[in-house]
Amino acid sequence: MEINYDEVKKIKLSHLEHYVLREDMKSNFSDSVDSQHHYKLLSYIAEQKNNQLIYELGTHWGLGSVALSTNNTNKIITYDITDRTHINLPTNIEQRVGNIFNLGQEDELLNADIIFLDTAHEGPFENLVYQHLKLMKWKGILILDDINFNKPMREFWDSIDITKYDVTEIGHREHNTGTGIVDFNNQIKIVK
Repeated sequence: MEINYDEVKKIKLSHLEHYVLREDMKSNFSDSVDSQHHYKLLSYIAEQKNNQLIYELGTHWGLGSVALSTNNTNKIITYDITDRTHINLPTNIEQRVGNIFNLGQEDELLNADIIFLDTAHEGPFENLVYQHLKLMKWKGILILDDINFNKPMREFWDSIDITKYDVTEIGHREHNTGTGIVDFNNQIKIVK
């Protein structure tokens, strides 16, 4: 999979605004807002391959799920410990409430081609997911949100010892909170 910085920046998201219920959140998909590269990157990655299974851990308002849903051939399963969504779910998104580990369904992650991890940004849960995937010899792509958010997240990011890319420039660059990609199968090529 190639991640081309220039192509990510060209992604248009305005066609996703109709899924968002809160007016103040619609600007996240406005094509006139240059700071929304985070959602452009998610959409770009989802568009690269067809018939992928994508897991999102940390639904929150559901905007990441919507960005990931742009390729209708892919199925998105999104988990969060509570339902705070403010979206109409596209048909290729399945929302689940609960912690995937507490529900005993963590091995479901092994079926995923892509996992987007956007949880509490405290480090331990992110590390639990990373260590589980590494132990089980998973072969997909892990997208991490907010790798620069705080000291625990920076320490977690620094501890990752397999191929990884800091793509903050085309990810969550607003307030420099950061986006990272962990490549468990050495399948990514970055083009700047």
